[in-house]
Amino acid sequence: MVAIMLIRNTEGGLDYLKRSCHYVDNGERAIMIGGLGVDLYNPEYIYDAMMKVKRYYGKESGNPLIHIVVSFDDCAKEPCSAIEFSRRIAGFYGTRFQTLWAVHYKPRGVSRYHVHLLLNSVSYVDGRMFHSGMIEMNAFAAFVRDVTGRKTTFRFVNKNEYRSGS
Repeated sequence: MVAIMLIRNTEGGLDYLKRSCHYVDNGERAIMIGGLGVDLYNPEYIYDAMMKVKRYYGKESGNPLIHIVVSFDDCAKEPCSAIEFSRRIAGFYGTRFQTLWAVHYKPRGVSRYHVHLLLNSVSYVDGRMFHSGMIEMNAFAAFVRDVTGRKTTFRFVNKNEYRSGS
């Protein structure tokens, strides 16, 4: 089963966006980094690009990013399958939101690989904020199911819960 978590962080503001870009883009953790609408050469460039969209639409306050983690089961036994799944999954949001994704390797039970998706909370298309209600997230989970061919679980977690490994 493929596990999907949307990590909520109500603290940290724009600093959380900057720290997250550095964490996900870390070459020691990531086996592959990709993105849509962002420059992948430097985490500062990613942060700057996302901030430009926020400033353009006058939406610099509130939730600075959407952080989704998709943990693959044994459907992704090798890096190449985890990377291909991740590339396709990132495309679900990439047509509306700047997206940074990175595949990380960390064995946990049957899961070896997971992908972090960082999305700008402001759409570059029309300036609308990302909406993470159950209807939207169930649609995303169905898409992940179609990509991986596996059942999915979905849950919202707060950042501290995610960091503790719960």
